[in-house]
Amino acid sequence: MQTSTIRRQRIIAPAKKLLSLCVIFLIYISSGSLDLLKEGGARPQSAEFVNSYSGPLNYILPAWTMIAILTVAVISLTRPKVLIKNADKNILFILALIAISIAWANDAYIATRTLIFLTVTYLIVLTYISLNDINTIISLISKTIITMLVMSLIFSIALPTYGISVGGESAGAWQGIFNHKNNLGNFSAFSFCILVGALQLKKNPEIYIGIILSAFLTWMSNSFTSIAATLLGAIIYIFLKEKNCLHSTYKLRKFYFFAAMGLSALTVYISIFNQGTAIFNKDTSFSDRNLIWAFVLNKIYENPLGYGISQFGIYSGGQDTSFLNSIGFVVGHPHNGFIEILYSLGLLGFLISTKLLFNIIKYSSTKTNFKLNLITVSSIIIINTFESRFISFSFGFFVLCVIICLNKKLSPAHTKWHTSNKLFHAQPTDTQLKITENL
Repeated sequence: MQTSTIRRQRIIAPAKKLLSLCVIFLIYISSGSLDLLKEGGARPQSAEFVNSYSGPLNYILPAWTMIAILTVAVISLTRPKVLIKNADKNILFILALIAISIAWANDAYIATRTLIFLTVTYLIVLTYISLNDINTIISLISKTIITMLVMSLIFSIALPTYGISVGGESAGAWQGIFNHKNNLGNFSAFSFCILVGALQLKKNPEIYIGIILSAFLTWMSNSFTSIAATLLGAIIYIFLKEKNCLHSTYKLRKFYFFAAMGLSALTVYISIFNQGTAIFNKDTSFSDRNLIWAFVLNKIYENPLGYGISQFGIYSGGQDTSFLNSIGFVVGHPHNGFIEILYSLGLLGFLISTKLLFNIIKYSSTKTNFKLNLITVSSIIIINTFESRFISFSFGFFVLCVIICLNKKLSPAHTKWHTSNKLFHAQPTDTQLKITENL
């Protein structure tokens, strides 16, 4: 028995270190940071100015994918049930639906590629969070995020040909290590929400530095969507610091979720059918998003089953010119994560993904992760009202996987702590056990 345990420890120890590296690279790659390097600097921010690239940087993503798969395989072989036991059914249903939709996808290769990246992303996050304690998880994610925020600050100040947007209405806005100002805004807003929410689990100076830096970079990106998500996250955190407000909001959490989703849908409706109003001096076409949404919704009406994952590229890639002929320009995605999931996976995919978000709020715990979940889900809803950062290979999907896996780990209504095997089931930390005192 002892010999078997020693052998497993010898395998798990280096595998866990490699797993940590996989998480770090996942955050960097999924955020789209490589695109700026591939394009050789800032470019006008529209689809027609995208440059093709065929250099060595293209091998980073497939190399990471292979290493990640092997790492997860090695760990799961030592304890086959560890992933199955902690897996989220809704995520698995979505991945299964994506796999099925490949059968009718226009570009089966792109759909298969996306399925692989999404599956590996989820497995890496699931495995890492299953094997580590909360302090280790928060520390690794926060340090990686803060490093990328610092890099964005340096690029924007010291390397303006890379870090400052050029061309059109985006000119002069900061984009940091990303190829679009909205990508910096989205990354910074999600980072702000994670770091602010993490204060309920762990408090240290580096997290406060990250919060300040992410808020500053969100502002400098001039992304109104990301600024709104950051402001709402700050308001929610301040509001929930009061114990009575925390518990009253928790009781109304289901209503809050559906109200937020309803406001998102109402925003799209107003944008398409009532363009006479303005919000913060921005008309409700939201930079012609109303035209994009109307076109995609018509396509959804024509095929409620969906067209398959990552198929919107046929309009920007030239295979189908109906979008260009109808709208007059091309874009890489529908600029709405919920409309995109309807377009990709139909009504069934939309309902499953909505239930996925709902369960995050439903199974939260006021003693551990309710603040984190409420702030992050609010940010996901706001950002995905105007951008496509939901079920796609993006930093937004990484964030979604993190809070889902943390929910299973922390929420007593969702799962229980398993203390029989210290090697595979992380123990509650001192931080967790003392959280009640901090509320």
